[in-house]
Amino acid sequence: MDDLDGLSVQQFTEELQAAGFELLAARYEAALIPVQVAWAATTCSPGEGGRRDVSYQLDDPDLVDNLNSMWAQMATEVGLFDHCGKFLLSVNSESSELLEPHWALVARIGDPDIAGIGSASGIFGFRQGYIEFAAASLDGRAVIRGTLWQSSAGLLGLNDARSSVRLREYATGLVERRVLTVAEQAQVWLGSGGA
Repeated sequence: MDDLDGLSVQQFTEELQAAGFELLAARYEAALIPVQVAWAATTCSPGEGGRRDVSYQLDDPDLVDNLNSMWAQMATEVGLFDHCGKFLLSVNSESSELLEPHWALVARIGDPDIAGIGSASGIFGFRQGYIEFAAASLDGRAVIRGTLWQSSAGLLGLNDARSSVRLREYATGLVERRVLTVAEQAQVWLGSGGA
């Protein structure tokens, strides 16, 4: 793989390290939740899948600090990290014709700066404070989405994504339409828990 989100793997690795993370695998195929399903977490109703939301106004002078602090807290509360601090982060490969999102395996190695360096570099967003990303736990239960609303940036956390009816229906539809490059991935997630 030559590019991740327009960066070479080396650049991606360096930018990720500057944001407090280590790249362990540029493409992680053993994920138990499809990347497209994690991106769809914003469709969950309040409380569905344990949904929890926090948002901050884009003109808040403490926007970056608030987002970074809340991300670290939410990641712990929803169970994003495994015992070694590993989790999945969605990235796009610019070398792919369809620019399909896929999971990278990363680990927390320092103080996370998702909303500052991480967003400015294009990994967790597209400029400081303007976050846009999906992350998931290795077991596919926890999901965190960083996203922008009309005048705010927000974090959405699910502590049991597999119990979400909307996400399960969405994953089923992806399998039926053969949208996923590895349909078995969604089938494993669909069969691993929930309603």
